[in-house]
Amino acid sequence: MNRNVVINTISIKDDGKGTPRNILEKLGQQRVTQGKDGSLSGSGLGVYHARKNIDRFGGQFQISSEEGLGTEVNLILPKANTPQWFVERIILVSNQTVVSIDDDPSVHLVWECRLRAAGAVTGGIKYLNFPSPEQAEDWLKNNRLTPCLFLVDYEFFGRNTNGLDFIQRAGLSGNSLLITAQFDSDKIRSRARIIGVKILPKILASLVPIEIKHTID
Repeated sequence: MNRNVVINTISIKDDGKGTPRNILEKLGQQRVTQGKDGSLSGSGLGVYHARKNIDRFGGQFQISSEEGLGTEVNLILPKANTPQWFVERIILVSNQTVVSIDDDPSVHLVWECRLRAAGAVTGGIKYLNFPSPEQAEDWLKNNRLTPCLFLVDYEFFGRNTNGLDFIQRAGLSGNSLLITAQFDSDKIRSRARIIGVKILPKILASLVPIEIKHTID
């Protein structure tokens, strides 16, 4: 592996029976397994496919084991470049308003909890949510000058408009993120790139780092 490549290592270790050396040298080959005699499982395909896929990613699959002491597996993977469309972290400024637009109430609850945990109250961050783009547009009519970050879903049930339509129509490209389960759609990624909006997979809403920068008056 190129020494200049940033790598990540995942280690899994147990304190089980361990694996004999003569079996250990063959693990990763098809039909080679250990400790599953008399069972319907034990084809060896699990380790085989794991090693094959990690090799395909440009990584390394390492197993070390001692009988009576246990086994350790190290998965060594090169760090992938972050796609340009992907939201790595959400950075807020004190006294900013976060506006979530999604027809799923559970998503609003996720953002409310995440913001509270990040210190939104002490940071002066306000949180609003709307179930539809139309309701958000009504609010915008009287709050256009409010500094906001919009977290916008793509698809709204029963409506012809989508999140990118709303962002573009309202002129919010510079302060909006698209939060969608359809992040792998080439069509959505292409349009988001054209109008200058980054995307966060909805499954990562509970995990994306949130930072609050405090301004000095």
